[in-house]
Amino acid sequence: MNYLQKSVSSMFGLLALMSFMFLVTVTVRADETKPGLVIGHDPLEYYLSGHRILISARVTDPVGVSIVRCYFRAQNQADFVFIDLETGKDGLYNGYLPSPAPETETIDYSILAVNNEQAVFKTKIMRMTRRIEDDQKLPAWQSDQSEGSIILKTELAEAPETLPGFQDNLTLDVVESSLRFGGAGAVVALSSLDKPAISAHWLKEFMTSSGKKAWYKQWWVWTGVAVVAGGTAMALSQDSGSDDDNATVTVSW
Repeated sequence: MNYLQKSVSSMFGLLALMSFMFLVTVTVRADETKPGLVIGHDPLEYYLSGHRILISARVTDPVGVSIVRCYFRAQNQADFVFIDLETGKDGLYNGYLPSPAPETETIDYSILAVNNEQAVFKTKIMRMTRRIEDDQKLPAWQSDQSEGSIILKTELAEAPETLPGFQDNLTLDVVESSLRFGGAGAVVALSSLDKPAISAHWLKEFMTSSGKKAWYKQWWVWTGVAVVAGGTAMALSQDSGSDDDNATVTVSW
């Protein structure tokens, strides 16, 4: 085998080894990345006036979830109020926003979650717009029932007597100071409600297998590295030996 062929063979071997090490490095870095909390929600684009709005979110975290809220406000309002989303099956949380008044053209809302380590996360602010249709067919996320009172909470010092932009049976209350998170929290990207993203922290939990060594510390990983490196070295050695049998040595002074 000539010099060019040996060089190509060597490059392929080294590239294989480097690719494997790159995957190890990238995954290890992802393994150390947080947050692990994932919020799955499909943003609502519109609503019809006079009907409550269902907010659904799938919230998961390897350390557990303690609080899920939906903060919202009508157009031209400075302050948000919120509802607590109630837990259901498979990490699904639900709650109803009150019925928007006919004059309310837009509603801003954001979903906030707190995990069991008291880390706070929230989505970006999303906006729904009023839609006027002749047949007034309700979308799947709105209800034609209005029984019972919706409990709303504020982080202001005093609860307002009314909620501008909404017409419903409401109970307004002030949340205690230790549970005021509206201005805090890291903003996380939304994933689909049906197919929530896998967080890097979940990857860490999966790889550590409930207390066992992380996968990149397992013997079989580095055995693979040794096999790739050893195979490359053997191939180069054999190539070198076959060339020596027919080599021409030139000595220059």
